[in-house]
Formats: sequence, C-alpha cells, structure tokens
Amino acid sequence: MSGFLLNKAGFEQIIGADMYTITKNGIFIEKGYATDGMFKLNIDMNKISSSACMLCDFNIWHARLCHVNKRIISNMSGLGLIPKLSYKDFKKCQFCSQAKITKDSHKSVTREIELFDLIHSDICELDGNLTSCRQRYFITFIDDFSDYTYVYQMKNKSDALDMFKIFVKEIETQLNKRIKHFRSDRGTEYLSHASFEYYKELVLIHEITAPYPPKRTIKRK
Repeated sequence: MSGFLLNKAGFEQIIGADMYTITKNGIFIEKGYATDGMFKLNIDMNKISSSACMLCDFNIWHARLCHVNKRIISNMSGLGLIPKLSYKDFKKCQFCSQAKITKDSHKSVTREIELFDLIHSDICELDGNLTSCRQRYFITFIDDFSDYTYVYQMKNKSDALDMFKIFVKEIETQLNKRIKHFRSDRGTEYLSHASFEYYKELVLIHEITAPYPPKRTIKRK
C-alpha cells in the first residue's frame, strides 16, 4: 500500500508501538501490526471501502508491477493477490509506448543515377584466418547505382591503394567509365599521402564518413 497516495487522498497515518493506523476526517479506517519488517493490515482486498477506491485503479497497479501486461494483472487479480480491477479503467501507458520504440526511422537516401558516379569502399578481416593464398583481408568496392560489388583479397591493409588502382584500371579499360566520388571510412589506409595524391590524379572527390552514420555507411557494410 502506498503511504504517499493515502496521504495525497487525505488519509491520516499514525505509526507507533508497532501499530499502523489509518483514519480520515477523524473516522477510523483500518489498522495493522508490524510483521516481518512490514505493517500488515487486517483488510480483505476484495471488500475495501469506496473511500480507498483509488488504490484499485488499474493504471496504478500496472505501474506498481513494473508495467506488466494486462493478462498478468488479470491473473493476479483473479488469484486475490491484488484487488479486483476493471479493464475499462485502463488507459494507454505512455511509458510502455515509448519503450517499444527502438529508433527513429531514417529518411530515404538519394541514390546515384549513373554507373560509378559513387563508389563505397571498406576493408574486412577474414576472422583472423588466412586463405589458401595466405591472404588475411579483403577490400570491397560497391557501386552506389547498381550495387555491383568488386572484391579483392589482400595480405595487408597497406595494399588497399594498390587494389584501388587495379579496380580503377579495370573499369576504365573494360567499361570505359570514370569514378566521380569515392566514399570510405576514416581508416588510415584511405588517408595516406600517396592515396590523396592518387585521388588528385584521378580528379575524383574523396568523401569520408563520420563515425557510425547509418544512412551513409550502410551501403559499404
């Protein structure tokens, strides 16, 4: 029983000599005695007076029981563990609704309309295992327009620039296309002096993503 709610409803509470007494407007309501570190009231939960009706509010018990669902509250009420409650009094819980929201949805991302206008790249490790050719890493180049992916294996991350040069040469020779934008994370393999010089040579724009931006990194992941 909430002493705060009783006080808010105008009930007077007296504690003394291991006894707990509740009155209102000078009228005796109920009393209880100290038992196992608590005051136990001699009251039938299903026959409480209307003066304490606020203690039978469905929403209050929903909050007291850590926002459990209506089925559990109904079962507890049927077993006599809590007062008899009516579903008609139940209101939609704001906190439960907020707790079910995982994250805000993202707006749709504008995609490129031409092949190789934008290339996403990332480097991954093969779970610490080596391939038959003793390769430990692989680098991906993903076209934003078509989602077509090129994958190259590497022994070291420092080979990233060499793999990028092979990729650029392949699309220029086979498809007669040039890259306009190149997007990667902040890995040092993309930010070396030699890499920037090569970007200038190709006259492409290198875009660097911020840490964990879902709308910009989801493509390369």
